Amino acid sequence: MRRLKVLTITCSNAANYGARLQACALAEWLRSEGHDASVIDYRPWYMRNNAGLRLWGVPFRHVLSGLRNYGYMRNYRRRLRRFAEFSEKYIPLTPRAYMSAQELADNPPSADAIIAGSDQIWNVSMANGSDPAFFLRFADSGCRRISYAASIAIPEIPAAAAAPLRDNIATFDHVSVREESGARIVESLGLPRPQVTVDPVFLLPGSYWESMAAATPVKGKYILVYDFMRSRELQQAALRLKRLTGARIINVGARRLRYADRNFLNASPQEFLGLLRGADCVLSNSFHGSVFAMIFGIDFLVVDREDGLNERMRALLQRYGLEQRLIGSAAPDSSLTAHIDYTALRSRLEKDIASSKEFLRTALLHE
Repeated sequence: MRRLKVLTITCSNAANYGARLQACALAEWLRSEGHDASVIDYRPWYMRNNAGLRLWGVPFRHVLSGLRNYGYMRNYRRRLRRFAEFSEKYIPLTPRAYMSAQELADNPPSADAIIAGSDQIWNVSMANGSDPAFFLRFADSGCRRISYAASIAIPEIPAAAAAPLRDNIATFDHVSVREESGARIVESLGLPRPQVTVDPVFLLPGSYWESMAAATPVKGKYILVYDFMRSRELQQAALRLKRLTGARIINVGARRLRYADRNFLNASPQEFLGLLRGADCVLSNSFHGSVFAMIFGIDFLVVDREDGLNERMRALLQRYGLEQRLIGSAAPDSSLTAHIDYTALRSRLEKDIASSKEFLRTALLHE
């Protein structure tokens, strides 16, 4: 197999467990294939983490809000340090950091191939969905352009976004997306229907993530809550499940949950994996919370997100026959305590993983 210099670009600077772990995964798999792979250290304005507390020149109501959030900000700064340490150890970043798409265009890094993806890089309802960097507009003309498991993340796009999205995707040599809805959207733009591929974290064996996971610091049975929204519905489900099972509620995330028995507010990605691996059940509104539960073979339940970013979770559950894992406040007790049959699930997942690896190999090496 020919050794290529491959760069990837994704949401690698976000203070988010899934974003960092998927960035690590794609580069690690490429290296395991014998390629010289690095992740472009891309830090656009909308992904820079500003955890400072400034009191001068700020309206008084904002000062009060900042003071109320001081504890959160202090923990957040610690959290950012843990994420930076993870990236330094596990993500092979380019020596240069690029702060804008223009910087990339002015000084494009050289490579045989550049891969855009995964994560929500093409979500047109967010800043990254219109960022030319995630459509590889900076790449040299001789460089192979590939998208891998790019997520549009929403079931439909606004009419105004259709033409720009079509023109951007048309520049790629090989295109794959993460959700069936994304494939339908690309096809509706008049482009060839792309292959649906698995999230990069699935490309690596479970043993890789096991070795990365820190020792679980919690003793006994527990429900791991990973909640982006401080969801009332998720809280109700967690408390019901606690009553049914007698398990403690453990929260991992940036904000304290009062109903949790214990909060881990600045856990590193390795500690996040350890907490997830040791849980009896994972209850979340996070795509990667569910994905890593699948990798570790743990029961999980999903609650809809209030920001509308539910398509990713729904697509994941539908693809593997797990629609019953999406619960609401009216879910019966039997839905909360039911176990997942991982034997059938793994068979389907292994086929998708094999197909996704073949997509990458073909895209990289096909002349």
